Amino acid sequence: MWVSSLISLNSTIPDHGYLKTAENFYQNIEKKFCAKTIFHSYSEDISFIEDYAYLIQCLLDLSDATMNPRYRLLAKKYCDEALKKFYDNNNKIFQKNEKSKNDIFTSPIDISDNTLPNANSIMLINFSRLGYIDKAKELSNSLNGYLNLYKSFMTSSLKALDFFKENNSGKNCNTEGCEI
Repeated sequence: MWVSSLISLNSTIPDHGYLKTAENFYQNIEKKFCAKTIFHSYSEDISFIEDYAYLIQCLLDLSDATMNPRYRLLAKKYCDEALKKFYDNNNKIFQKNEKSKNDIFTSPIDISDNTLPNANSIMLINFSRLGYIDKAKELSNSLNGYLNLYKSFMTSSLKALDFFKENNSGKNCNTEGCEI
């Protein structure tokens, strides 16, 4: 989130080195948390969909800001990994923890916004930005189903669903909005 914030700041206040700072922070994240496999905090055995969702978002933001194709290729790689590790093909939604490491004490599906926007909504936007249209449609339909029950807990999903709909209709959209 910090890297994406710096990129946004750079677009508002250019020529202050925020983009270079964002790239430097990403390099540190890459060295520390992505060397072998993506992991959460200090435990190399644990990762969550949020770790992937926000990393992919950061890489797409870096790609858009720098036009460096390496970032988009990494975003695609991590998106494919996230699909394998976290995507529940039966429910067409990401679960919080890795499918191979289900914890019987918590529900693996979490669609509500807590302190951060939900990873499913971030992944829907990531799918749209990467051109994963079929997966975006599946996830969009699934999130729409959850909205009927949990809409007051899913603010970020509303934004993501709108982004997908507008982007899918052919409008030129980014995370700041769509061109008219």
